[in-house]
Amino acid sequence: STMVEHVKEAIDEGGFILVKGEEDLLVIPSIIASPEGAVIAYGQPGVGVVLIKVDKDKREKARELLRSMREVELDVDAVPG
Repeated sequence: STMVEHVKEAIDEGGFILVKGEEDLLVIPSIIASPEGAVIAYGQPGVGVVLIKVDKDKREKARELLRSMREVELDVDAVPG
């Protein structure tokens, strides 16, 4: 399953997602999976908390960003920690 599906499941079922490591890109699937009007909060180092109110335009921009990324295979056994 995809990260978008995991985020949607957490939203729908009231669960949570534990991210080990950098979570800065999690905002993208969060915007895609969240209902319109939802507010997504995340920390921005040196700035504070960033709030994004989900709407049609932000969801489309998030989809564009996701489509622009390239999928790669990762050997999780080779990743330290």
